[in-house]
Amino acid sequence: MECSHTLQDLNARGTFLNIVSFLKLLGRERKGSIGNVTSAAAYLVSPTMSIYSLSKLVMLQIQAFVAVENPNVTSTALHPGIVMTDMAMGVFKPFAQDTPAVVGLFELGSRMRKQNS
Repeated sequence: MECSHTLQDLNARGTFLNIVSFLKLLGRERKGSIGNVTSAAAYLVSPTMSIYSLSKLVMLQIQAFVAVENPNVTSTALHPGIVMTDMAMGVFKPFAQDTPAVVGLFELGSRMRKQNS
């Protein structure tokens, strides 16, 4: 049960609270961008994945609501593909071609775009 609270706190509550804080600082006049790394697990119904999948689904929906409710904000949810981690189990392992570094490229690209604007 503790693990489920941790996942929900990190993925759902953490995402929500950070976005709310960002939107308050940004206001309605300035333009901004929000990007979050999510997972295709948000769409899967698989044994032992319920809490993780639900927390990622919450992240996707938060991004969708941000986009609809804040026309001044570009809201992106990135699914990097199946990444080789301890979570890549069973039938998914052969498709886990990327390393966790691919997720870091998303952050690097965001920072580079910010510097060039």
